[in-house]
Amino acid sequence: MLTSHARFADWLERIAGDRLLEYEEVIAYHLEQAHHYRSELGLTDELTELLGSRAATHLRAAGSRAWARHDAPAADNLISRAVDLLGDSRERWKLMLLLSDIAFAKMDFPRTRGLLADASQAADRAGDELVRAHAEMLAAQVALHTDPKVDEERALKLSAITEALAIESSDLRARVDALQVRALVSLNRCRFGDMLAALEEALPLLQGQDPESQLLRRDVQDGICAAVSFGPTSASAAIARIDQMASAETGLPLGKYLSAPWLLAMQGEFDEARRLIKAGIEYVDERGLVSRRGDFAVTKAGVELFAGDLEAAQNAYAEAIAIWEALGATSYLSTLAALRAIVLYQLGRTEEMGEAIRLARENGSPTDIATQAAWRIAAAQRAADQGRLDEAEQLIGEAIALVEPTDFLELRSRVFAAHAHIEARAGRVAGWHSGLGRALAEHERKGNLVDAKRIRDLISSQPPAAVA
Repeated sequence: MLTSHARFADWLERIAGDRLLEYEEVIAYHLEQAHHYRSELGLTDELTELLGSRAATHLRAAGSRAWARHDAPAADNLISRAVDLLGDSRERWKLMLLLSDIAFAKMDFPRTRGLLADASQAADRAGDELVRAHAEMLAAQVALHTDPKVDEERALKLSAITEALAIESSDLRARVDALQVRALVSLNRCRFGDMLAALEEALPLLQGQDPESQLLRRDVQDGICAAVSFGPTSASAAIARIDQMASAETGLPLGKYLSAPWLLAMQGEFDEARRLIKAGIEYVDERGLVSRRGDFAVTKAGVELFAGDLEAAQNAYAEAIAIWEALGATSYLSTLAALRAIVLYQLGRTEEMGEAIRLARENGSPTDIATQAAWRIAAAQRAADQGRLDEAEQLIGEAIALVEPTDFLELRSRVFAAHAHIEARAGRVAGWHSGLGRALAEHERKGNLVDAKRIRDLISSQPPAAVA
């Protein structure tokens, strides 16, 4: 027996035609209600199951479209309802993985871990190797953001296993997620060329216009924005790449809002950079992605550093640290604490540096290159200024060893500039000139016009006085 809800859903589905997408949530609601009423009556037959499955299909499609446009509250609501309608099945487990993606983007790490654990255990009981490997890999991805003792090699191993199983099963999402985990490990290691290569391997797989392809393409393109921004791609070429992707109307705005301001600011276009940040904050607030405010605080800090407003930069870093410390995102806050320590040093607030360095050291993974190099930059310069040259030289030597295998040009330039400062404090003027020359070469390679000029001005000035 069909309820009035089910009959209405059937009628609307028949007459909707090409406008089905406009009515999909309404159809899903009525099928959901029909399933609910039959379940309450204890009717657990094939018809009840079919109504639930049909409702879940519509909810998943509507939720995927919502997520592709970054509408987190709507996507969470729709996908959660779909999960609740399904029995213990592969379809349900895969929806739980999609729901974990939404929770992860909202930086709700406990919920993300719970969803992944439930999916992994259910898949393990059913002998579903792909879903289990996929869930375990995504859990390792969460650990890369939250656990200072994370094992990157395990994450890479799970990525390889998941990718192989996904290719065998033609599972698009699992394959792309595996490539994104590989890219994330490369990001941690500050090897942005490798990060870009992994993401560009994923991008051609995502040419479809279905919701799943669109939302995966959005995530991959956002990652490409980060890779070209921080890696060896020149600033002008990176801006062109970001603009080209944004003009393709593929739901990219976050990548543009987060990456382009940094690149524009290093070319001296501060007003446009700030305008984009403001627009980006409005974008995430409208879509319930409030946790992404931390990302924009970081972008703002970078822009203000280029603009020479050190106080505004350190305040932005402090804001981002507070957001991510509350969320338990250790990989984020450790790097930002280290970067804030550098700015505090530049401001002459060396006493406050100690707390920032402590936060970086306690929360940073040993394999997190940006964190480990940045706190050493600050600590080494402070030690040199205080006459502890042996300590300073050891710290800066460790920082140089950390960045040499990387292609994070701006981090490399900071290390080389700090080395120059320590050389000057040791009375080695030739070493000061050499260090600044290396820093300048990195800025020029990146197309960082603002800092390249600053280094040239330093080279033409007198070095810091040697310490006694």
